[in-house]
Order: sequence, then structure tokens, then C-alpha cells
Amino acid sequence: MSLVASIHCNAVLSLRALSHASATSSGPDRPATSLALDSSNGSKVQGDMKICVSFPVAASALTKCIDANRLLVDEFGSAIEFGDGGNSRPHLTIAMGRLSSSQLVELVTFVVAEASLLTPFVLGIGAAEWRADGYVVCPALVPPGAGVWRRHVQAGLSSIFGKSARVSLGGHVTLAFVDDAPRARAVPDLPLVATCEVAQVDVSLAGPRGVLSEQLHSAPLGSINYPSRGHKDRQ
Repeated sequence: MSLVASIHCNAVLSLRALSHASATSSGPDRPATSLALDSSNGSKVQGDMKICVSFPVAASALTKCIDANRLLVDEFGSAIEFGDGGNSRPHLTIAMGRLSSSQLVELVTFVVAEASLLTPFVLGIGAAEWRADGYVVCPALVPPGAGVWRRHVQAGLSSIFGKSARVSLGGHVTLAFVDDAPRARAVPDLPLVATCEVAQVDVSLAGPRGVLSEQLHSAPLGSINYPSRGHKDRQ
């Protein structure tokens, strides 16, 4: 198994040892993994960092989320902004947590290997809902196999993140965070309903309110129908 990492940071990463360990533990059914992190983010990939692993929203659903976010930003202001000049991207979180730069290769290697075991799927995004804590969110719906895969990967990521891990069996796509929540909740729910194909898993640096900043790695989904329990999971 060949492991290539381009991480320009101060921490010393033992890539050869990690590559050998990954190769010996992956088994014959695991595909070879080539790992490359965006070197343009080198100055930020160091020390303790907050990481989010997520399914990205794409295509026409991405456009709808950006448009809805813009309406909320213009009307109320929001700590989360999408589109040009924004600070985040629409996504369904798989897991989030803090780790050191020396753990980053381990996390990305795990994500790449697991992503290859899930086939691309259609993500459903429901109408936007106002929450008491100021978040505006859209409920997300994934097919059974993707739901089982998500819970399995959450367990693995929780082990890597340790005590800082944040995971949820339920899931949503966040549209905005409105400080003036009482005023915002007086507005009717936004009729945003969309679907999109999910074909990758993103690993990104994260900030306050769950915003996504730099994307460190994108792992393409594979061609295997992950085992499901025969029922739909509302994520």
C-alpha cells in the first residue's frame, strides 16, 4: 500500500511507519490508498486543530442552500455564510473533533479506506426549520446503507478524536446561525427541499458554529453497496 502525504507543517509525521502499518492491517479486500493533503493549507495544519468529516452538498441542492443562506444573512445576519466570500459550505456532518497534526494522517487514511466501501448515494434535504438555539437547519435523509456506514465510521472517528468527538445519530444541513433567534423564529420555515448525489467525503478544518474553512482532503466514494438493515434512516 502506497501512502503519499504532502503536509507542510512543523510537526514531524512518521509517514513510512504509518504506510507500513496501514498496508499490513488493511487486508486483501482493502484498496490501495494514496493520500495527499492540500499543501496550500500547510501553515494551518499544525498543532491542535478542529476537524470536521462530512458529506458535501452539491449541484442544484448546493445552489438552493446558498440562496437560502443569503436570504437569512441579508435579513437577520448570520455567523455562517455560504458562497463567494463566505466562511463555510453546506454539508452533513459525519463527525467532528479536535486532534493534533500528528494524528491527521491516521484520520485521513481511515476516511479514505472507509469511503471506498460506500457507493455514491442521493442525499435528501428537507424544509428549513428554526431551532431555539438560533440555528436554522434542514433535516437530512440518507438511504439505509449510507446510514449504517455513517454510524460505523462515527465509531471509528470517535476513537481517533477521543474525548473531543462530537457525533449525532440524527443529522441535518445547517443553513445559518442567527443571533437574534426570537425575531428569526417569527419567520415561517423556508420551503427548501432538494436532493443531490453524494460522491465523496470531505475532511476540513472547522471553526466556531461548525463552519468549514479549508478543505484538507476529499475521499471519493467507491462502488460497494454497504450492508443495510433494510430500513430508512433519518439522518
